[in-house]
Amino acid sequence: MERNRHGIQELIRQGESLMLEFKSDLKCLPDRNLVAAVVSLANTDGGELLLGVEDNGAVTGLHPNHINVSGIPALIANKTNPAIAVMVVEQEDRLGNMPIDSLIILSRLRDERRLTTADLAPSVQKPEASVRSSLEKLVETGFLEPHGAGRGRIYTLSARLYQKADQRAEYIRQVGFAPIQQEQMVLNYIDKNGSIKRAEVMDLCHLDRNQAYRLLVKMKQAGRIKQIGEHKGATYERA
Repeated sequence: MERNRHGIQELIRQGESLMLEFKSDLKCLPDRNLVAAVVSLANTDGGELLLGVEDNGAVTGLHPNHINVSGIPALIANKTNPAIAVMVVEQEDRLGNMPIDSLIILSRLRDERRLTTADLAPSVQKPEASVRSSLEKLVETGFLEPHGAGRGRIYTLSARLYQKADQRAEYIRQVGFAPIQQEQMVLNYIDKNGSIKRAEVMDLCHLDRNQAYRLLVKMKQAGRIKQIGEHKGATYERA
């Protein structure tokens, strides 16, 4: 069924479905209920959970305990096994009522990582010029990052979104242009986050402990990074 594209309010007017659920937060939705709602969506084909919306569609907003939503992805991941990865999109004044086009774009990029305007147009069901306008607005508001120019311009989710979801390594993987060298992946991670630990190198580059150690030693000897601290507490920064 084609969704109306006039914004979140129109989406709410359509009512709940298998892929859209409303949850009131007036009395602070308990963590267990929030997790249960996400699990329910994950057990189908995924979907959106609108927190701060009553069953009748009335927007009543977030409880003060949930105003800072950056901790929700970690909460969900810690209370599910296997961990469920979620992305929280805050409705910000800069974007106004986020149109359904933007939600479709964010959803596809969450799943497929790197897409062009032409890739996204069929899902949004609008001309490429209109889709490009939506993409650039998402870039301006910090949700997306562009790579390249012209018709081959590729869009990815921004570092900010991955940081909020506590998936910083995933950000580096999805923006990397294959074939990307492990050293460059490490440097990209440091550039975005300030430093990196050996465990993070292992996760980022899919290396075992010894392989990650050898990579870091090689980069130190080449003068590309410097070590801060010793043993388990050691971190690595740009030299």
